[in-house]
Amino acid sequence: MLPSRQALRVAAVLGLPVAGGVAVSAWLGGPAAAVGVLLGVAGGLQPAVLDVARPTRAGLAVLVPLGAWLGVTAAGHPVAAGVVVAALTLLQWPAGPRVGGALAFVPVVAALGASIGLSDAGRLALWTGVGVALIVALAAALHVKVPVTPVPEALARRHALVAAVASGLALALCLENGVTHGYWLVVTLALVLRPIPGETSSSARDRTLGTVAGAAVAIAAVLLLPTVLVGVFVLGCLLLTLAWAASQDVRRQTLWSTPVVILAGSSGVAGSSVDLAAERLLYVAAAAVLAVLLALLLHRWDAREGPAPASGG
Repeated sequence: MLPSRQALRVAAVLGLPVAGGVAVSAWLGGPAAAVGVLLGVAGGLQPAVLDVARPTRAGLAVLVPLGAWLGVTAAGHPVAAGVVVAALTLLQWPAGPRVGGALAFVPVVAALGASIGLSDAGRLALWTGVGVALIVALAAALHVKVPVTPVPEALARRHALVAAVASGLALALCLENGVTHGYWLVVTLALVLRPIPGETSSSARDRTLGTVAGAAVAIAAVLLLPTVLVGVFVLGCLLLTLAWAASQDVRRQTLWSTPVVILAGSSGVAGSSVDLAAERLLYVAAAAVLAVLLALLLHRWDAREGPAPASGG
């Protein structure tokens, strides 16, 4: 199934300047700058399109480069990196009743910053901020607005706590054991465990499988495609992410945004070589299984207890 023609047109109008911004950033600041802009666009997409007040949007947007800065700052310190990712994940608890899952990508950005071997935290944060500013400006210029879907406080709390513990421990253990692509686990866990109010069993299953499928697509792309084509594939995934965001389809947006983040750090563009040893693939597979089990348990919990009424607007 493809997005509607209107959504594809919106994505094309958004995607062309984004592709240009990535190219210009690579020319000005090298591959790491391009990674930063891609992360900023992916992480800033949800705040950019939400129909919220400007101060709220600005507050949400600034958390993305902050996450990048914190991640690089914690690099080399597994426990600190795990704490950073867990703390940023917990922000979804107070934010959920007001802005839904808009902050789901912030811990992912931090996890990638802690994992890809960059040493200049300010530089990655700067270019990530450029990517956020670019997507926010484009969405405003095109009047792309998506209604906020608040997450009831009880639902936000359950998912934030479970995702924080799972993601923080996963990243810390991976970094401690030299698994440099451990942020793949955080991507899978953070997006699968993202709370969706009123989600049915079938949609929860589809979203979980979509995220895992996105990770599998990313692995296949890194294994089979040369670096140049990986870059083209990333832009294609980003285009589909924008289109599904314009269509307000969280599940498919999640599916295609997953390869964007994974490939941004796994294709060698940040100066690190691609290393897909069997042990690393096993870690990713284990994370996918863990994410599926946790998601199913949380969904059963949500369905049994029922969410508390949302607070705030």
